[in-house]
Order: sequence, then structure tokens, then C-alpha cells
Amino acid sequence: MFSKKTNPYKVFVASVFFVLVVCNALGLLFSHFSHNFAQLFALLNTRFYSRLVHYFHVVGTLGSLFYFVRASRHNVLAPKLVALGSCVGFMYLAFLDSPGFFLWGAYGLLFGTLWGLWTHYARIPLLLKFAPSLNTYIIWLFACGFQTYLYPQCVGLDFALFILGFIGLMSLVAKHKEYLGFYEYANLLVLCASLVVFMLCAPVIVHPESARRAFFWLGVLAWVGEWMHESMRAHFV
Repeated sequence: MFSKKTNPYKVFVASVFFVLVVCNALGLLFSHFSHNFAQLFALLNTRFYSRLVHYFHVVGTLGSLFYFVRASRHNVLAPKLVALGSCVGFMYLAFLDSPGFFLWGAYGLLFGTLWGLWTHYARIPLLLKFAPSLNTYIIWLFACGFQTYLYPQCVGLDFALFILGFIGLMSLVAKHKEYLGFYEYANLLVLCASLVVFMLCAPVIVHPESARRAFFWLGVLAWVGEWMHESMRAHFV
């Protein structure tokens, strides 16, 4: 999962991430600097992103089910069990979403991935099959970084954990450049540019939970799709 090689799946995920980030940045910038579009980000947050989260759950359900059906014809027990669990989890969330799961689930995955990237799962080969990539980590970090910077609301454990995760990423990138390919560099630039936009438009970012959750679940879909894609290439082709 730490390969720098480009494949169609990586290109697809990076493209979806980039398009959503651009739409999000434009919504924030127009809302902050244009009186006529002052409510644009609020509309995106309350209507578009909340629906997008539901669609992500549906896509996760269908994708996991498709993989499980394909895997049932082959002797790959662990991926089948994980795919079945993913299918059930996404199906549950599609019908009864739990917003409260977002915050600690996001940071749990964030630091779990960071630990995995540092250790490369060298001593646990089985986990390497399911290890999130650096690109997935960047998407999760983007979701966690969606905060009201430099304003009184931006305080507490949430902000501190994001800063810790960002410092960990920068330290990792400085010491392990072998993890970086074209799309890793591109997503890092997108992340840094987005943080600048967040700081410029901090007054507009009020209760951005729907937007944060949308990017969090995009990262989850990217993660699930990564190991399914690699598993199908290894076992089913």
C-alpha cells in the first residue's frame, strides 16, 4: 500500500479529492469575499455535503458487496471477512448515520495510519494488505484540518490533535521521501493550499461538521478501495 506507482484507482481518488477541494475552496472564498455569495458555503455544508456523505455510504456498501461476491470464488478468507464487515457497516450508516462517530473515528484512523506509515507494518505482514496509503492519510488530515483557525472556537483537543497529526506528516515526509510520488506531492500541495484558505476564511467556517465528515468518508472509501483494488489485481486477475 506504500507504492509510489500510479494506477487508475489512485488517479481516480486523487481526481475526486481535487475536485471536491476546489469546490470547497471556491465556496469558502466566495462566501468570505463576496456579499452576494455569503451563504454559498453554508448551503454546501448543510445540503450538498450531508447528501454526499449518504452517497458515500451507499457506494461503500455496493463496492464492498461487489468485492465480497468476487472474493467468494477464491480462497482469500481475511479480505472476504473484512469486505463483509465493511458492507454491513456501510449499510448500517446508509440507513442510520451516526455523526458522533466522526470525530474520534477520524482521529483514530489518522494516528493509526501515521503509526503504520512510520513502522511500515514490517512486523505484521497481514496488516500490510489493509494498510492505508499516504494519500488516504492526507485526505483524513484534510478532514481533521477543517477548523476555524485563529478564532476562539478553534481551541481544545480537536485542534491539538490536528496539529500533532500535521507535524507527524511533515516529519514523515522529511525522513521518508521514498513514500512520495507525483500524486503524493500533488495532494500535499493541495492540503497546504487548503489550510491557507481555511485560515483566510475562518469567519465563514461555522459548524463545518458535514463538510468534515464528507472528506473523512472519502478517505474511508479510498482506504477500502485501495486494498480491494490491490487484492483483486493479486488474486482475481
